[in-house]
Amino acid sequence: MATDMPAGTKPIAAPPVDLSELTPILARYPRRAEELIPLLRSVQDCYGYIPQSTFEPVAKHLQVSRAKVLGVATFYGNFSLVPRGRHKVCVCRGTACHVRGSQQVLDCVCEELGVQPGETTPDLNFTLQTVACVGACALAPVMMVDGEYYGKLDSKQARKVLGKYRQEPEA
Repeated sequence: MATDMPAGTKPIAAPPVDLSELTPILARYPRRAEELIPLLRSVQDCYGYIPQSTFEPVAKHLQVSRAKVLGVATFYGNFSLVPRGRHKVCVCRGTACHVRGSQQVLDCVCEELGVQPGETTPDLNFTLQTVACVGACALAPVMMVDGEYYGKLDSKQARKVLGKYRQEPEA
């Protein structure tokens, strides 16, 4: 089962799931199988990931099998079955970024956050991922945080960027 984590990585403990938050989400969707992807998006928006305890209620609501819900949730890369951090950090590992030092940036980010790619910090503040290319080769090496691009980075600048997101108050 895909979980957005490399093999051998230990997942963080999922916070308790309040299924009462699921009821109003289900109410917004007609009882049709073609609503599965939008419904799962809404579930993920609510919880930050798709808790396994939501599979059965979603399946029952849409009158599909639990296996179908699981299959869709694990097929699409934008869905996660494990908690993700409030901030998504992506370090580009494309060719241009690689030759301009993205490995040093990645090593710095791993050290700074205390996690490896595919992992989430225990405080659920950051999830670290690598991507093959972000399409901003002229800015290499590039890191993205929550979709915002930071280019021509070195380790010191990467730490500064992460510090900015550490100081943000809770939403």
